[in-house]
Amino acid sequence: MIVSSVWTLMALFTVLAVLWRSPYYEQSYELTQMTNYAVISQDRGIDLSKLVRQPSLTPDGRHVHTTMKGSVACDVPVCSQLGVDILEKGGNSADAAVTVALCVGGINMFNSGIGGGGYFVAKKYDEEEAIAIDAREAAPLASDKYMFKGREHLSKVGGLAAGIPGEIKGLYTLFELQGSGNLSWGDVVMPVVELLRGGWNASVVLAAVVEADKKVLLANREDYYFLFKGNTTDQVIELNDLVRHVELANTLELIANNGSDAIFYDPQGPIASNLIKTANEHGGIFSDDDFSGYSVDVRPAIKTRFLNNDVFTAGGSSSGPALVHALNIMDRFGEHVGGDMDPLATHRLVEAMKWAASSRSRLGDPDTNLTDFVIGKEWTQYAIDHWNDSHTLAHWMDYKPEYELNQPHGTTSFAIVDKDHNSVAVTSTINLLFGSLVRDKVTGVILNNEMDDFSTPGVPNSFGVEPSIHNFIRPKKRPLSSSVPTIIVNELGKPDLVIASAGGSRILTAVLQAIVRVYSYHMPLLEAIAYPRIHHQLMPDHIEHEDFIGSDIIEALKEKGHSMVRSEPKTAMNAIRRWQGDYLAVSDFWRKRAEAAAQKNDS
Repeated sequence: MIVSSVWTLMALFTVLAVLWRSPYYEQSYELTQMTNYAVISQDRGIDLSKLVRQPSLTPDGRHVHTTMKGSVACDVPVCSQLGVDILEKGGNSADAAVTVALCVGGINMFNSGIGGGGYFVAKKYDEEEAIAIDAREAAPLASDKYMFKGREHLSKVGGLAAGIPGEIKGLYTLFELQGSGNLSWGDVVMPVVELLRGGWNASVVLAAVVEADKKVLLANREDYYFLFKGNTTDQVIELNDLVRHVELANTLELIANNGSDAIFYDPQGPIASNLIKTANEHGGIFSDDDFSGYSVDVRPAIKTRFLNNDVFTAGGSSSGPALVHALNIMDRFGEHVGGDMDPLATHRLVEAMKWAASSRSRLGDPDTNLTDFVIGKEWTQYAIDHWNDSHTLAHWMDYKPEYELNQPHGTTSFAIVDKDHNSVAVTSTINLLFGSLVRDKVTGVILNNEMDDFSTPGVPNSFGVEPSIHNFIRPKKRPLSSSVPTIIVNELGKPDLVIASAGGSRILTAVLQAIVRVYSYHMPLLEAIAYPRIHHQLMPDHIEHEDFIGSDIIEALKEKGHSMVRSEPKTAMNAIRRWQGDYLAVSDFWRKRAEAAAQKNDS
């Protein structure tokens, strides 16, 4: 008995010692008291007051990039161009996807990067089916489902919040399976190395992020030195200041020269060993086996039909099945030309969003969720049987959510099509702004905080709904994501719409609305992205809407029983549409200052 007590005390002191020496843990209580951190911690996507963002009812046509060849639509203009450069060198969409993902993760390091993970949907023109790569971060082997109970803040800040990164393995898998073979791994990685080492001018988005998160960055000044003026002052960078990320450039150069993803996941190598050390110094539980044993999940993409077009989207731990369910519902109503913000058409779209949210409550790790049920005809028919075009259902419980919905956060997204009609749609993330806030000083890698996307047993939400058993933490498991990168092909098998969005829990509804706008309402892609968006996630039971939604439609929806709440833009979408023989690429300039790029037809 005495021996047992001694061992218990020793174990307790060991845990306390680990937490005590973690500067992130010591700061975490203080950080949650800071006004800017408290706001960002609840929705740390692109919800930044210092960045003027709003939809447009009169979008400038110069944001449409038209070509008969290849194009890239992503969040960062220079990264869109780097992707096009890869296409010009003979690479295809998969080759360019590697460059674009690494570029965006380097420049917008607050949203994504090689310390995180992502989802890749890719389709070769000459193949009937698309593939979906789930490179979501995995829970460490030492994880358990109660690890954050009573200390929920540790799922957001510090080493314990980080899952095992999957981005590099996902990108290399895509490169191996669908790359052109014309370019080497080094050819697609080194352009990013040169950019990060030589430096780039801070965008309005990066400047807004570092200003909003200034107190957090100052608390970790030594780690984030490169985001301060002159690297030595306490003044954060501003618009157009030169930024260099040398440590990350060096790490990517190692990966490029190695010729594969192996060096990243070798626990004895220069990258994984440092990530393990840094994470664990800040309260983490990473092990050698976590890295050596990490694998991506490659499956056929989930497929459905929507208004006579084939739709391919992600499966696995994504929300692709919920998107399929919503499209299966909307397909029943056919086309509604000019239906955007029409009361009936909008009511139907909102109801489909609510049923999609209910479907998400059944999703999680692909080995434990109900994907087949969610995409099946029986569940679609159940929604139709309980449909009311005159009024929303009386209570959110009438939509039969099985469990509480998790709340994923910020991401990045992009779409690529090449001249041979191969296409890739990608969503990538480290979760909250700057992920877990843990940056390894040697590699420059910022670790994710995807463990926050899991559910914890025994803590019902404010609506009394229990957390999802499909999304409880388990070693090597991946948490539920809202990501839905999607490729839609026409009757000739050519990509007709390649689309992905950022924006946490609003990703699903943003992509759904864009697809419905393009195919049901016959809206041009420019307007489908620039126009104001709506969002409903069932709980809370109200419609969020951006600016410029007319008072007439607001009143009409209220008459149908909907509650309306104005919201700042919280999504950013990128897409490529085939139209009259051309590819039209549009990025979300209005919400994230994004800009697409396209090959010149005479190149």
